[in-house]
Amino acid sequence: MLNFIDRPYGRSRIASIVLSPSTYLVLLLSLSAPSSKSQELDTYSINYMAKAGIAAAYAKRSLSKIAENSYQLLNTLNVTLAGQSVTEIKEISEIVLSPDQKLIPNSYSKEQSGLKDTLEHITYNWNKSIATVSNTDQSAQINLEEDTYDQLSHQIVMRENFIKGIEEFSYSVIDQARIEKYRYSILGQENISTPLGDFLSIKIERTQPDNGNRSIVFWLSTEWAGVLLRMNQVINGEIEVTLEIQDGFVNGKSITSKKKF
Repeated sequence: MLNFIDRPYGRSRIASIVLSPSTYLVLLLSLSAPSSKSQELDTYSINYMAKAGIAAAYAKRSLSKIAENSYQLLNTLNVTLAGQSVTEIKEISEIVLSPDQKLIPNSYSKEQSGLKDTLEHITYNWNKSIATVSNTDQSAQINLEEDTYDQLSHQIVMRENFIKGIEEFSYSVIDQARIEKYRYSILGQENISTPLGDFLSIKIERTQPDNGNRSIVFWLSTEWAGVLLRMNQVINGEIEVTLEIQDGFVNGKSITSKKKF
């Protein structure tokens, strides 16, 4: 998602938006659930559009199998202003699915180009319980505890908790050379309409007790491997960012909606 600050709309405001894209858009674009086949995850490719004021963002999210029990999550985000691309972001997370169905992050990278060029990379050394976090300016090491993830890989773990019926869950996530707690709560079921059609969804909120000025709510499909259908974020009680699914595939099958509710 785009990270706004409280300024009048204009080029200076758009610069603030694209220089600090929120990790929430990248984090919440889509989720994957284990399929009924042993040692397999559902694969997908989804297109989204986000709008906030005069800025728009086009995103694509995919999960693909790259080796035996290894998967790659890929997210691309293109922020445009007046039809012109001003920032592009690419994130990749590689994960391993162990024989006991445990998801283990292997690497993560994020590259941003446009008004500002940045690069971030995370490598995991589980034998030494250390993660190395490198960016454009410096490199640091973090002591790893069990069940620590990056901003993309923790989504699949969230989905596993979701299908188990757990209504509140939290994760240790590497965020800018720190480990942060990401907390979520399930609010219930809801029928929603999107540009792709009508869907039954589960409504989830990311709870942020330390930041009362920001609200993040998103809706996941109950049928299509838990993919994100819609997201809404309100910042400072007035700036609203919306994101909705446009089209996509799950396990090679085109996502379709139900008849109208």
